[in-house]
Amino acid sequence: MSRATRLMLSGASRGTLAAFFYLSALGAPAQAQPYFIGLAPTTGDYPTTVVGMDSSGSKPVGSVSTPAGERFATWDGYGNNFETATIVTNELSSWCVGVSNDHQFTAGNSNGPDGSLRPFRRSASGALEFLPPINGQAYMTADSISGNGLVIVGTVGSISRERAYRWSGGPVQDLGTLPDTPFNGNVHAYGVSDDGAAAVGDCQRTFLRNNTLVTETHAFVWTESGGMQALGLLPGGTTASANKITPDQRFVVGRSSYVNPNFGFHAVRWDRFTGVVEDLGSPVGFGNSFGLAISAAGATVAGYCQLPGSNDARFACIWTPQTGMIELKSYLASHNVSLTGWTLTFANSVSADGLVIAGKGDLNGQPRGWVVRLGNSPCDADLNRDGNIDMGDVDALINDLPGNNPYGFDPDFNQDGNADQDDIDALINTIAGGGCP
Repeated sequence: MSRATRLMLSGASRGTLAAFFYLSALGAPAQAQPYFIGLAPTTGDYPTTVVGMDSSGSKPVGSVSTPAGERFATWDGYGNNFETATIVTNELSSWCVGVSNDHQFTAGNSNGPDGSLRPFRRSASGALEFLPPINGQAYMTADSISGNGLVIVGTVGSISRERAYRWSGGPVQDLGTLPDTPFNGNVHAYGVSDDGAAAVGDCQRTFLRNNTLVTETHAFVWTESGGMQALGLLPGGTTASANKITPDQRFVVGRSSYVNPNFGFHAVRWDRFTGVVEDLGSPVGFGNSFGLAISAAGATVAGYCQLPGSNDARFACIWTPQTGMIELKSYLASHNVSLTGWTLTFANSVSADGLVIAGKGDLNGQPRGWVVRLGNSPCDADLNRDGNIDMGDVDALINDLPGNNPYGFDPDFNQDGNADQDDIDALINTIAGGGCP
């Protein structure tokens, strides 16, 4: 314990001191109301996009649009731009699509100086591994990386059609098509399970029905043992697409068209154990809805919704069994979260526990990524940004009170308008497992 800490603690309350000496027995994190974090670049006011994050919600990933082009980018869970990187010298653009749960691997795409689009896996040390090409390909993109960081899935494009692939370190594996598909159509893989054993996406099927050539798009799940299997449609539907799958491979989220009585799209949750295709609906006053991400237990879905008659305007939405499909910005406003100047367009990712949502939108017209921590999520008590919540954070706050703040946090921890002893008491209580101020 530093001398400054000892001096400042001399004025702390008896209850706070008792809590302080139990720091080594930290259990459940402190609880908080929802709060919102905009993800900016380290320098400049450049557009940012967030397309994914790890299962804990502590590492959002995407890109920053710099003057030199779009660039691979990652953040920490508190909005700090951890890295903006150029993948290939003189590349036109690059972006990150996902990160492993231990943060050791990311996946993304680089558009090289010759215009070639190449998917890659990147280690935490910066080592690059480009996926091997497939004969006849015109381009290849990565769309998702498994939670263990060992498998990447995506799409390979050729002159004739697009194909879904899976890569686990050797040759790229073509996932094939759905059974009984006499005419090969486009196939896309958008998501992969945490262990890399299952992939989801959509497959275009062109076949004869009553002597008429019919084209439909079906959502699928692919496994090594079962191959590609269709997931089903809502009543009257002819088009479906799957985006993500839970770690136990039970639930898959995506969208399906329907007719009730008019044609439209709704987010759906497929239960592979029961065979149920669940219509997740839309918020009151909205039309289409789309599911993009799902929590580990399948109880929280993130995506976006559209107003009736609008194919352009999009609004980030979330679904739980308790709330149904709701617009995220309205939900946050009802919990006194200020979003002045913000439009939330896509909720692209959700943490395993369903308490952290990441996506993209606009801040005063500027594209900007964001993270929302819902109720019961951890407070930001890691003031010194070392990845631990401990005595070092108390020292950082104490040393900051005279104005020495190399970490950039707000010293008014309890948000009462003053930076003083009460903030130290509040931080100690929070670290010890008490409530957020």
